[in-house]
Amino acid sequence: MKNSTGLPAEGTPADNLLDLLPGLKQRDAKWDAGKVFGFVYHPGNNRALIAEDYFKEFMYQSTLNPTAFPSLREFEKDIVNMALELMHGNRKMAGSVTTGGTESIFLSLKVARDMAFEKTPHIRTPEIIVPETIHPAFLKASSILGLMPVIVPVGEDKRADPVSIEKRITANTIMLCASAPCYPYGVVDPIPELGRIATDHKLLFHVDACMGGFMLPFMEELAYDVPRFDFRVPGVTSISLDAHKYGYAPKGLSIILYRSRIFRKKQFFVYTDWPGGIFASTTFMGTKSGGPLAGCWALMKHLGREGYIELADRVMKTTINIRDGISRHKSLEIISNPDMSVLAFRSLKGDTFNIGDALAEKGWHLDRLQFPDALHLTITHMNSGMEYAFLDDLACIIGEQQSLDRDFKDMNRTVSAVKRISSLLPVEFVNTIASWIGKMTARSGGSRQAALYGINAQLENRSRARDFVLNLIDGMY
Repeated sequence: MKNSTGLPAEGTPADNLLDLLPGLKQRDAKWDAGKVFGFVYHPGNNRALIAEDYFKEFMYQSTLNPTAFPSLREFEKDIVNMALELMHGNRKMAGSVTTGGTESIFLSLKVARDMAFEKTPHIRTPEIIVPETIHPAFLKASSILGLMPVIVPVGEDKRADPVSIEKRITANTIMLCASAPCYPYGVVDPIPELGRIATDHKLLFHVDACMGGFMLPFMEELAYDVPRFDFRVPGVTSISLDAHKYGYAPKGLSIILYRSRIFRKKQFFVYTDWPGGIFASTTFMGTKSGGPLAGCWALMKHLGREGYIELADRVMKTTINIRDGISRHKSLEIISNPDMSVLAFRSLKGDTFNIGDALAEKGWHLDRLQFPDALHLTITHMNSGMEYAFLDDLACIIGEQQSLDRDFKDMNRTVSAVKRISSLLPVEFVNTIASWIGKMTARSGGSRQAALYGINAQLENRSRARDFVLNLIDGMY
């Protein structure tokens, strides 16, 4: 697509705009071919139709005023009640629909902060304790809300370490946080042990089940060994779960649940002295389209427990096939022991990102992890049936050792050169280079990332690493 030159003087006919669609999507990841791991959660074309119909019917209605569109209010109440049932809640509990996991997490931290200021006004900088594998949304929300995140290393199994977490509790601590599962490695933190600690120290405890909230309950019904993580665990005071992930709802639709309605009221904002009338909003966002809300409600009703169990079964069978296939290669290692359909693997030869780039050239879209370097898979319904093609391509790439060795050497030369440049040249010059790399990455589609992650890992000054990425992203846009 060419750079925009501003709003056109005359409107473009609808047929002409529709003709542009194939070209506009040409460089996008081909998720409908089953070669993208994560990002898009799709229940299948036939099942998606009901959500799309409801989405279109309500897309222009706003959730801001609950009296103007009571249908949207009923959708939200129903979605929250269905989510509470999944999390083994009861009628005394409550929740809200949000635009995504980040907003759900933001609200849980806002509630914790406001309750802390009421009960313990001496606290100037409230602290939340999080394992290092927690989603960065917690850190993002903390920076906005004036909270201090205390980041604690995880154990060798990549799960939160209850002993280390309890040692970090101080008079300023207001909340413990954990994942079910964590995004990097797909492992569920020891929620029962952390719940006991939260109860003993009279702290709030948030479980981020954005990844697992619509997967783990159905895995449990399929007799998989699922760790306890929901409201059955004493001490858990709030849970976030994304319906637009394994709930297969339209984006963006997440849910925040609380053990008590008292907590939920703390997230509301009310202003009664505005000339424009009484203003009230239940979540961080004000106006939101009713489309995602209606689409989510329709899909959850359409799938039902039986439909979700069927999807979970298919996803887990695909996951097991992929795990078994990766494990057959002595040069590869799956990190820890994932509890569901999210996993990471690495090459023991140090060329993990080069393998990722080679897979990208064959059309596969995987995420990259760091500390340690790893490739990340979020396996969804769309990947079902494509696992053997993926494993065949992976085996082929590993077998091409000469090509991998050459790419690995080229990457190391690039990383070494940038490291020398960053230590010798002014920050402004390095930032300009980063912006240029961002532009080139955007034009190329970003398939090759080995050198980028190598550069980030080698920049010893982490502030400069952050600036490098900031300018790279700025350049991409």
